[in-house]
Amino acid sequence: MDAKELLSAYAQLGFDSIDTTEKEIAILNYIEQHKETCPEPLYRGIMVDATFKIEVGEKVQFQNLFASFDEDEEVAIEFASRRKKGVVYVLNDAEGLPVYMHTDVCAGETEWLILDREFEVLEVEQSEEYENITLVTIV
Repeated sequence: MDAKELLSAYAQLGFDSIDTTEKEIAILNYIEQHKETCPEPLYRGIMVDATFKIEVGEKVQFQNLFASFDEDEEVAIEFASRRKKGVVYVLNDAEGLPVYMHTDVCAGETEWLILDREFEVLEVEQSEEYENITLVTIV
């Protein structure tokens, strides 16, 4: 499978479609070759347990070589709200790959893949609209 086919499989099945390190690296290389700057904030929702705490200045790194973010804050909030407590990471001026512009299986989606690195927490605030959501701005 070439990198674009791997990306399409990822778009349909998420990380379940990436069963080898080689596949993850192939997608990472594709992201590096085709990345662009996102003109608006991107959001990543995470489900956390009740004891989760995060502070300004802390470092954040995600689990894989790249992480999924979305242009739509509501998508991230919906995912983060699947448990009693969630975090929505907000990333401004991001460089990454708009998945929906590189596959034909993402109608109506606004997902971006961002190369994972160590992000710094710039701001932490409680969502005014959702009492179970903490908004964390990272750079």
